Amino acid sequence: MAAMDRAIAFAAAWDGDDLADQEGFAVVYPIGVNRGWNDGRSNTVRYDAGKAPDDVAFFDALLDVLIEQAVADPSRIYVTGPSNGGMMTMRLMCDRSERIAGAAPPYRQPSCQPGACVPPYSGHSRYGHQRKE
Repeated sequence: MAAMDRAIAFAAAWDGDDLADQEGFAVVYPIGVNRGWNDGRSNTVRYDAGKAPDDVAFFDALLDVLIEQAVADPSRIYVTGPSNGGMMTMRLMCDRSERIAGAAPPYRQPSCQPGACVPPYSGHSRYGHQRKE
């Protein structure tokens, strides 16, 4: 499935657009290089020209634009995603905890040190159960 198709499928399954319209927040569905995210694990990145993309820098740039254009409130940034996107969520919780108010990953990334992270949502999600730490 093409990356755009996967992002559309996630958006449709989650119904985030309807919830965002009802509650007054923005939802963004970014797509990683070559249909994947550099979530910190060496075996999951779809390298472009032999070099891993810096998806944490991409996240920073995306947030900067969204905040500058008044689409996002810098104190209310939340992240989630299925599969490789869930692992990227965990990476962002650890690497960008100062920029994220919360996250709802469906699983825990082993290389992440919980003390340095944003506290995860500790409930059920459509894509899995968040393990309580």
